[in-house]
Amino acid sequence: MSSNTSVVLRPEILSQYLSLSLGFIILLSGLIGNILIIIIFISYDKYQTNVCSYYMLMKTIFNLLFLLIGLITRILAYGFYFDLTLTNRFWCKCRSSLLDIISFYSLTCLCLQSIDIYFSTSQFILIRQRSNMKNARYLLIIFIIFWIIHEIPSFIYQDLISYNEIHSCQKLNFIYEYYHSYGATLFLSICLPIMIIIYFLIRIFQQLKSLNIREENFLSKFSKQIMKMSLVDISIVLLFQFPFGIVTAYFTTTKTLMKSSEQKLIQTFFNLYVYGLYACSFYCYYGASKQFRRHVHLLSKEYGCISNVTYISNDTQIIQSNFSLQQCICYQWLKNYSGLNYNSQNTTCILFQNFTQNYQLKTTNQTKFCFTDIPMSQTSNKSTTSNSSIGTV
Repeated sequence: MSSNTSVVLRPEILSQYLSLSLGFIILLSGLIGNILIIIIFISYDKYQTNVCSYYMLMKTIFNLLFLLIGLITRILAYGFYFDLTLTNRFWCKCRSSLLDIISFYSLTCLCLQSIDIYFSTSQFILIRQRSNMKNARYLLIIFIIFWIIHEIPSFIYQDLISYNEIHSCQKLNFIYEYYHSYGATLFLSICLPIMIIIYFLIRIFQQLKSLNIREENFLSKFSKQIMKMSLVDISIVLLFQFPFGIVTAYFTTTKTLMKSSEQKLIQTFFNLYVYGLYACSFYCYYGASKQFRRHVHLLSKEYGCISNVTYISNDTQIIQSNFSLQQCICYQWLKNYSGLNYNSQNTTCILFQNFTQNYQLKTTNQTKFCFTDIPMSQTSNKSTTSNSSIGTV
């Protein structure tokens, strides 16, 4: 009797361990990655003015929300057997609707990324002009309103019920439950995004092959990097959504049948596996883009800037014109210079190979003295009387 019980309980224990181990791995990697993406995209102006990167930023924000709301509560429910949907009626009604809105919106941003790349790589100017920040903002506002309206019936019909002191959170309307299982889950969140992404990926690669060298010049180096990041990000969705869609279709069509413990374990694995879609964007960007890797490395370096101060010495100097402050800092980091003077009035920067002990810090307007290593002498007296900032550039 005890041996049979242990055999039955083993998949349930594995399911608990799986929820804890795999759940925490996805959660931690996703939180770190998404937060780093948000910091980098907000810190550099170019990411905020590019339409595709704007979609990527919004998707990242909603991916972070999905992990915080969805995965944490799932770990609590299946790993620690603390399920708020079985004790709190309001949370029972809200959780499913809220996660659907966030998930649909994130997938919408992913689809918009693929559409925007198709527009941006077009040979026709009129099509390329459709890719602009004004249209992007309008589309994002329209879709968030649409998904909120779409989930109102879910909030109404989802409720906490009790039968023989057993609580369950489920949809009370059979017709809407059928629509949600097949229409919303299988079609809107799995099949439709996959079809849109595959279609536009094919069209994008067709357009890229047809571009000649002269036609590629309208794409800036930064735009090409963003496209590369986005294409990898879009492609990776197939890795998660295809197997999850197959498993979901099976369990949805056979939900009236009794499931074995092994089948429930498989279902638990894929319900956790799909959360990887909301956690892996940072690692896709890091692997796909050299420029993104540079920005990540810059975050890990200690860096300081003193406003309205100019460093004057006889050190080796390199002058760069028409650079933003971020470009100057990236150039300094790549070429391993010790510091720079930046003049925001004429957008020039003077880079220093090494610091010497014979120098002056002169007070000037609209300038910044930035450095990775503080000069050896005289710095402490000057820096205490100047407006200084660390890591704010």
